[in-house]
Amino acid sequence: MLLTPFSLLYGVAVSLRNYLFDRGILKQYHPPVPLVVVGNLTVGGTGKTTMVITLARLLDRNDRPVAILSRGYGRRSKGFRMVTTDTDPGTAGDEPVEIKQALPEIMVAVDRNRAHGIRRLLQEPDPPKLILMDDGFQHRWVTPAYSIILSDAGHPLEKQRLLPAGRLREPLRALKRANALIITKISGLSDYPDIAVRRKQLNLTNQILLLYSRIEYQDPRPLHPVYPDILLKDLKKQNAKTLLITGIAQPGYLAQHLREQGVEFDHLCYRDHYNYTLKEIRHLKKSVQQTGYQVILTTQKDAVKIKSIPGSADLPVYFLPIKFIFDSKQLDQLIRKIITHV
Repeated sequence: MLLTPFSLLYGVAVSLRNYLFDRGILKQYHPPVPLVVVGNLTVGGTGKTTMVITLARLLDRNDRPVAILSRGYGRRSKGFRMVTTDTDPGTAGDEPVEIKQALPEIMVAVDRNRAHGIRRLLQEPDPPKLILMDDGFQHRWVTPAYSIILSDAGHPLEKQRLLPAGRLREPLRALKRANALIITKISGLSDYPDIAVRRKQLNLTNQILLLYSRIEYQDPRPLHPVYPDILLKDLKKQNAKTLLITGIAQPGYLAQHLREQGVEFDHLCYRDHYNYTLKEIRHLKKSVQQTGYQVILTTQKDAVKIKSIPGSADLPVYFLPIKFIFDSKQLDQLIRKIITHV
Protein backbone atom coordinates (compact mmCIF):
# COMPACT_ATOMS: atom_id res chain seq x y z
CA MET A 1 0.00 0.00 0.00
CA LEU A 2 2.89 2.38 0.71
CA LEU A 3 3.97 2.19 -2.93
CA THR A 4 0.51 2.82 -4.40
CA PRO A 5 0.95 6.62 -4.76
CA PHE A 6 4.20 6.03 -6.64
CA SER A 7 2.41 3.57 -8.94
CA LEU A 8 -0.19 6.23 -9.69
CA LEU A 9 2.53 8.72 -10.59
CA TYR A 10 4.29 6.09 -12.68
CA GLY A 11 1.05 5.34 -14.51
CA VAL A 12 0.51 9.01 -15.33
CA ALA A 13 4.05 9.29 -16.71
CA VAL A 14 3.73 6.14 -18.84
CA SER A 15 0.33 7.19 -20.16
CA LEU A 16 1.63 10.65 -21.07
CA ARG A 17 4.60 9.12 -22.88
CA ASN A 18 2.34 6.78 -24.87
CA TYR A 19 0.00 9.67 -25.71
CA LEU A 20 2.92 11.66 -27.14
CA PHE A 21 3.97 8.73 -29.31
CA ASP A 22 0.40 7.96 -30.39
CA ARG A 23 -0.13 11.58 -31.45
CA GLY A 24 3.16 11.73 -33.31
CA ILE A 25 4.58 14.42 -31.04
CA LEU A 26 7.45 12.12 -30.17
CA LYS A 27 8.82 10.92 -33.51
CA GLN A 28 9.42 7.27 -34.31
CA TYR A 29 11.94 5.72 -36.67
CA HIS A 30 10.33 3.62 -39.39
CA PRO A 31 12.84 0.92 -40.41
CA PRO A 32 13.06 0.10 -44.14
CA VAL A 33 12.86 -3.61 -43.27
CA PRO A 34 10.19 -5.38 -41.16
CA LEU A 35 10.76 -5.26 -37.40
CA VAL A 36 9.20 -7.94 -35.20
CA VAL A 37 9.17 -7.06 -31.49
CA VAL A 38 9.04 -9.62 -28.67
CA GLY A 39 8.36 -8.13 -25.26
CA ASN A 40 6.51 -8.09 -21.94
CA LEU A 41 3.98 -5.99 -20.13
CA THR A 42 5.53 -7.09 -16.84
CA VAL A 43 8.98 -7.31 -15.34
CA GLY A 44 10.39 -10.77 -14.72
CA GLY A 45 10.91 -13.89 -16.78
CA THR A 46 8.32 -14.98 -19.32
CA GLY A 47 10.63 -16.80 -21.73
CA LYS A 48 11.44 -13.99 -24.18
CA THR A 49 14.89 -15.32 -25.03
CA THR A 50 13.59 -18.79 -25.83
CA MET A 51 10.79 -17.28 -27.90
CA VAL A 52 13.20 -15.11 -29.88
CA ILE A 53 15.33 -18.17 -30.65
CA THR A 54 12.23 -20.14 -31.71
CA LEU A 55 11.00 -17.37 -34.03
CA ALA A 56 14.42 -16.77 -35.56
CA ARG A 57 14.75 -20.44 -36.48
CA LEU A 58 11.34 -20.44 -38.14
CA LEU A 59 11.62 -17.10 -39.95
CA ASP A 60 15.23 -17.20 -41.17
CA ARG A 61 15.50 -18.24 -44.83
CA ASN A 62 18.05 -17.79 -47.62
CA ASP A 63 15.85 -15.17 -49.26
CA ARG A 64 14.94 -13.56 -45.93
CA PRO A 65 17.96 -13.45 -43.59
CA VAL A 66 17.06 -12.54 -40.01
CA ALA A 67 19.02 -10.49 -37.50
CA ILE A 68 18.36 -10.10 -33.77
CA LEU A 69 18.79 -6.83 -31.91
CA SER A 70 18.85 -6.54 -28.12
CA ARG A 71 19.56 -3.80 -25.64
CA GLY A 72 22.15 -5.99 -23.95
CA TYR A 73 20.85 -5.55 -20.41
CA GLY A 74 23.53 -5.55 -17.72
CA ARG A 75 26.52 -5.23 -20.06
CA ARG A 76 29.56 -3.13 -19.24
CA SER A 77 30.04 -1.81 -22.79
CA LYS A 78 28.20 0.98 -24.57
CA GLY A 79 26.98 1.64 -28.08
CA PHE A 80 26.58 -0.82 -30.94
CA ARG A 81 28.30 -4.19 -30.73
CA MET A 82 28.08 -7.34 -32.81
CA VAL A 83 27.86 -10.53 -30.75
CA THR A 84 29.85 -13.68 -31.50
CA THR A 85 29.71 -17.09 -29.89
CA ASP A 86 32.88 -16.17 -27.96
CA THR A 87 31.73 -12.73 -26.79
CA ASP A 88 32.13 -12.12 -23.07
CA PRO A 89 28.62 -11.86 -21.56
CA GLY A 90 29.87 -8.90 -19.54
CA THR A 91 30.36 -6.86 -22.72
CA ALA A 92 27.14 -7.86 -24.51
CA GLY A 93 24.75 -9.16 -21.85
CA ASP A 94 23.94 -12.76 -20.98
CA GLU A 95 20.84 -13.15 -23.14
CA PRO A 96 22.37 -11.94 -26.45
CA VAL A 97 25.30 -14.33 -25.96
CA GLU A 98 22.89 -17.15 -25.16
CA ILE A 99 20.97 -16.36 -28.36
CA LYS A 100 24.14 -16.25 -30.48
CA GLN A 101 25.41 -19.55 -29.11
CA ALA A 102 22.05 -21.13 -29.93
CA LEU A 103 21.97 -19.50 -33.40
CA PRO A 104 25.58 -19.10 -34.57
CA GLU A 105 24.50 -18.62 -38.19
CA ILE A 106 22.25 -15.62 -37.39
CA MET A 107 23.45 -12.05 -36.89
CA VAL A 108 23.04 -10.84 -33.28
CA ALA A 109 23.80 -7.31 -32.10
CA VAL A 110 23.25 -5.09 -29.07
CA ASP A 111 22.56 -1.38 -28.88
CA ARG A 112 20.60 0.56 -26.29
CA ASN A 113 19.61 2.99 -29.06
CA ARG A 114 17.54 0.56 -31.13
CA ALA A 115 17.12 2.93 -34.09
CA HIS A 116 20.89 3.32 -34.31
CA GLY A 117 21.32 -0.43 -33.93
CA ILE A 118 18.93 -1.12 -36.80
CA ARG A 119 20.76 1.34 -39.05
CA ARG A 120 24.08 -0.31 -38.24
CA LEU A 121 22.72 -3.78 -38.97
CA LEU A 122 21.50 -2.57 -42.36
CA GLN A 123 25.03 -1.35 -43.16
CA GLU A 124 26.44 -4.87 -42.88
CA PRO A 125 27.73 -6.49 -46.11
CA ASP A 126 24.85 -9.00 -46.03
CA PRO A 127 22.12 -6.96 -44.32
CA PRO A 128 19.05 -8.63 -42.80
CA LYS A 129 15.66 -8.46 -44.45
CA LEU A 130 13.84 -8.96 -41.13
CA ILE A 131 14.90 -7.91 -37.63
CA LEU A 132 13.72 -9.43 -34.36
CA MET A 133 13.95 -6.99 -31.45
CA ASP A 134 14.24 -8.61 -28.04
CA ASP A 135 12.41 -6.93 -25.14
CA GLY A 136 11.41 -3.91 -27.20
CA PHE A 137 7.68 -3.42 -26.64
CA GLN A 138 8.22 -0.33 -24.46
CA HIS A 139 10.92 1.03 -26.79
CA ARG A 140 8.57 3.14 -28.87
CA TRP A 141 11.23 5.15 -30.68
CA VAL A 142 11.01 2.59 -33.49
CA THR A 143 7.88 1.35 -35.27
CA PRO A 144 7.38 -2.42 -35.36
CA ALA A 145 5.64 -4.30 -38.16
CA TYR A 146 4.47 -6.95 -35.69
CA SER A 147 4.47 -6.96 -31.87
CA ILE A 148 4.32 -10.05 -29.65
CA ILE A 149 3.67 -9.89 -25.91
CA LEU A 150 4.57 -12.77 -23.59
CA SER A 151 2.77 -13.29 -20.29
CA ASP A 152 3.46 -15.83 -17.54
CA ALA A 153 0.37 -17.98 -16.86
CA GLY A 154 1.28 -18.10 -13.18
CA HIS A 155 0.98 -14.31 -12.89
CA PRO A 156 -2.23 -13.28 -14.73
CA LEU A 157 -1.96 -9.80 -16.23
CA GLU A 158 -5.31 -8.59 -14.88
CA LYS A 159 -4.15 -9.30 -11.32
CA GLN A 160 -0.98 -7.23 -11.58
CA ARG A 161 -0.44 -3.64 -10.50
CA LEU A 162 1.78 -0.98 -11.98
CA LEU A 163 5.37 -0.56 -10.86
CA PRO A 164 6.67 -0.11 -8.24
CA ALA A 165 3.78 -1.59 -6.24
CA GLY A 166 3.37 -4.39 -8.79
CA ARG A 167 4.98 -5.90 -11.88
CA LEU A 168 3.28 -4.05 -14.74
CA ARG A 169 5.45 -1.86 -16.94
CA GLU A 170 2.37 -0.36 -18.58
CA PRO A 171 -1.41 -0.35 -18.04
CA LEU A 172 -3.28 -3.27 -19.59
CA ARG A 173 -4.70 -1.04 -22.32
CA ALA A 174 -1.21 -1.17 -23.89
CA LEU A 175 -2.22 -4.64 -25.15
CA LYS A 176 -4.04 -2.81 -27.95
CA ARG A 177 -0.62 -2.14 -29.55
CA ALA A 178 0.14 -5.87 -29.71
CA ASN A 179 -0.58 -8.19 -32.62
CA ALA A 180 -0.21 -11.37 -30.57
CA LEU A 181 -0.29 -12.38 -26.91
CA ILE A 182 1.37 -15.63 -25.90
CA ILE A 183 0.53 -17.04 -22.47
CA THR A 184 3.62 -19.01 -21.44
CA LYS A 185 4.35 -21.65 -18.80
CA ILE A 186 0.86 -23.14 -18.59
CA SER A 187 2.34 -26.53 -17.61
CA GLY A 188 0.67 -27.94 -14.51
CA LEU A 189 -2.23 -25.45 -14.61
CA SER A 190 -4.97 -27.96 -15.42
CA ASP A 191 -7.73 -25.52 -14.51
CA TYR A 192 -6.39 -22.73 -16.73
CA PRO A 193 -9.26 -21.23 -18.78
CA ASP A 194 -9.55 -21.96 -22.49
CA ILE A 195 -8.58 -19.36 -25.06
CA ALA A 196 -12.10 -18.01 -25.59
CA VAL A 197 -12.58 -17.41 -21.86
CA ARG A 198 -9.10 -15.89 -21.47
CA ARG A 199 -9.70 -13.55 -24.39
CA LYS A 200 -12.86 -12.26 -22.71
CA GLN A 201 -11.09 -11.85 -19.34
CA LEU A 202 -8.42 -9.69 -20.93
CA ASN A 203 -10.88 -7.84 -23.16
CA LEU A 204 -8.85 -8.69 -26.26
CA THR A 205 -10.10 -7.74 -29.70
CA ASN A 206 -10.28 -10.38 -32.41
CA GLN A 207 -7.35 -8.67 -34.14
CA ILE A 208 -4.99 -9.85 -31.38
CA LEU A 209 -3.87 -13.44 -31.78
CA LEU A 210 -3.94 -15.36 -28.47
CA LEU A 211 -1.81 -18.48 -28.03
CA TYR A 212 -0.85 -20.82 -25.19
CA SER A 213 2.54 -22.43 -24.75
CA ARG A 214 4.47 -24.41 -22.18
CA ILE A 215 8.15 -24.79 -21.54
CA GLU A 216 9.86 -28.16 -21.67
CA TYR A 217 13.18 -28.77 -19.97
CA GLN A 218 15.66 -31.01 -21.74
CA ASP A 219 18.16 -33.32 -20.06
CA PRO A 220 21.28 -31.62 -18.71
CA ARG A 221 24.24 -30.90 -20.98
CA PRO A 222 27.79 -30.50 -19.68
CA LEU A 223 29.12 -26.95 -19.65
CA HIS A 224 32.55 -28.31 -20.58
CA PRO A 225 33.07 -31.42 -22.77
CA VAL A 226 35.38 -33.08 -20.24
CA TYR A 227 32.29 -34.18 -18.32
CA PRO A 228 30.04 -37.03 -19.49
CA ASP A 229 26.41 -36.69 -20.51
CA ILE A 230 23.88 -37.36 -17.76
CA LEU A 231 20.14 -37.87 -17.48
CA LEU A 232 17.93 -36.52 -14.71
CA LYS A 233 16.60 -40.00 -14.06
CA ASP A 234 20.18 -41.14 -13.40
CA LEU A 235 20.62 -38.43 -10.77
CA LYS A 236 17.55 -39.82 -9.04
CA LYS A 237 18.71 -43.44 -9.29
CA GLN A 238 22.20 -42.67 -8.07
CA ASN A 239 20.96 -40.24 -5.42
CA ALA A 240 23.70 -37.92 -6.66
CA LYS A 241 24.40 -34.97 -4.38
CA THR A 242 23.22 -32.03 -6.49
CA LEU A 243 23.43 -28.25 -6.29
CA LEU A 244 21.17 -25.96 -8.33
CA ILE A 245 22.46 -22.46 -9.13
CA THR A 246 20.16 -19.83 -10.61
CA GLY A 247 20.40 -16.15 -11.42
CA ILE A 248 17.08 -15.68 -13.21
CA ALA A 249 13.82 -13.88 -12.46
CA GLN A 250 11.71 -16.95 -11.73
CA PRO A 251 13.76 -20.00 -10.75
CA GLY A 252 10.76 -21.73 -9.20
CA TYR A 253 9.74 -23.40 -12.47
CA LEU A 254 13.09 -25.16 -12.85
CA ALA A 255 13.17 -26.12 -9.18
CA GLN A 256 9.66 -27.56 -9.47
CA HIS A 257 10.66 -29.54 -12.57
CA LEU A 258 13.61 -31.09 -10.78
CA ARG A 259 11.44 -32.07 -7.82
CA GLU A 260 8.90 -33.63 -10.17
CA GLN A 261 11.73 -35.71 -11.65
CA GLY A 262 12.66 -36.90 -8.17
CA VAL A 263 15.96 -35.02 -8.00
CA GLU A 264 16.98 -33.89 -4.53
CA PHE A 265 19.10 -30.75 -4.50
CA ASP A 266 20.30 -27.71 -2.60
CA HIS A 267 19.51 -24.37 -4.22
CA LEU A 268 21.85 -21.38 -4.44
CA CYS A 269 19.63 -18.56 -5.71
CA TYR A 270 21.04 -15.27 -6.99
CA ARG A 271 19.19 -12.24 -8.36
CA ASP A 272 18.20 -12.00 -12.02
CA HIS A 273 21.08 -11.26 -14.44
CA TYR A 274 23.59 -11.97 -11.69
CA ASN A 275 27.18 -11.44 -12.84
CA TYR A 276 29.28 -14.39 -11.71
CA THR A 277 32.94 -13.77 -10.86
CA LEU A 278 35.99 -15.70 -9.71
CA LYS A 279 34.64 -15.30 -6.19
CA GLU A 280 31.63 -17.51 -6.99
CA ILE A 281 33.81 -20.08 -8.78
CA ARG A 282 36.09 -20.34 -5.74
CA HIS A 283 33.05 -20.66 -3.48
CA LEU A 284 31.64 -23.46 -5.66
CA LYS A 285 34.94 -25.33 -5.64
CA LYS A 286 35.03 -25.10 -1.87
CA SER A 287 31.42 -26.34 -1.67
CA VAL A 288 32.23 -29.31 -3.93
CA GLN A 289 35.18 -30.25 -1.71
CA GLN A 290 33.39 -29.78 1.59
CA THR A 291 29.87 -30.92 0.74
CA GLY A 292 30.68 -33.47 -1.93
CA TYR A 293 28.45 -32.14 -4.71
CA GLN A 294 28.67 -34.47 -7.69
CA VAL A 295 26.61 -32.36 -10.06
CA ILE A 296 25.95 -28.62 -10.33
CA LEU A 297 22.85 -27.76 -12.35
CA THR A 298 22.07 -24.33 -13.77
CA THR A 299 20.08 -22.55 -16.47
CA GLN A 300 21.27 -21.89 -20.00
CA LYS A 301 21.36 -18.15 -19.30
CA ASP A 302 23.55 -18.65 -16.23
CA ALA A 303 25.73 -21.14 -18.10
CA VAL A 304 26.97 -18.61 -20.66
CA LYS A 305 28.31 -16.43 -17.84
CA ILE A 306 29.78 -19.23 -15.73
CA LYS A 307 31.59 -20.72 -18.74
CA SER A 308 33.45 -17.45 -19.41
CA ILE A 309 35.09 -17.48 -15.96
CA PRO A 310 38.53 -19.12 -15.59
CA GLY A 311 38.37 -22.26 -13.47
CA SER A 312 34.78 -23.17 -14.35
CA ALA A 313 36.04 -26.21 -16.28
CA ASP A 314 37.10 -27.72 -12.94
CA LEU A 315 33.47 -27.89 -11.84
CA PRO A 316 30.84 -30.48 -12.86
CA VAL A 317 28.42 -27.85 -14.17
CA TYR A 318 25.48 -28.86 -16.36
CA PHE A 319 22.79 -26.64 -17.87
CA LEU A 320 19.21 -27.55 -18.78
CA PRO A 321 18.12 -26.24 -22.19
CA ILE A 322 14.47 -25.31 -22.55
CA LYS A 323 12.14 -25.01 -25.51
CA PHE A 324 8.64 -23.72 -26.11
CA ILE A 325 5.96 -26.27 -26.91
CA PHE A 326 2.98 -25.02 -28.91
CA ASP A 327 0.07 -26.70 -30.51
CA SER A 328 1.45 -27.13 -34.05
CA LYS A 329 -1.54 -25.37 -35.60
CA GLN A 330 -1.12 -22.37 -33.29
CA LEU A 331 2.57 -21.99 -34.11
CA ASP A 332 1.88 -22.23 -37.83
CA GLN A 333 -0.81 -19.61 -37.42
CA LEU A 334 1.60 -17.25 -35.65
CA ILE A 335 4.26 -17.60 -38.35
CA ARG A 336 1.68 -17.04 -41.10
CA LYS A 337 0.41 -13.91 -39.32
CA ILE A 338 3.93 -12.51 -38.99
CA ILE A 339 4.78 -13.18 -42.63
CA THR A 340 1.50 -11.59 -43.72
CA HIS A 341 2.27 -8.42 -41.75
CA VAL A 342 5.88 -8.12 -42.86
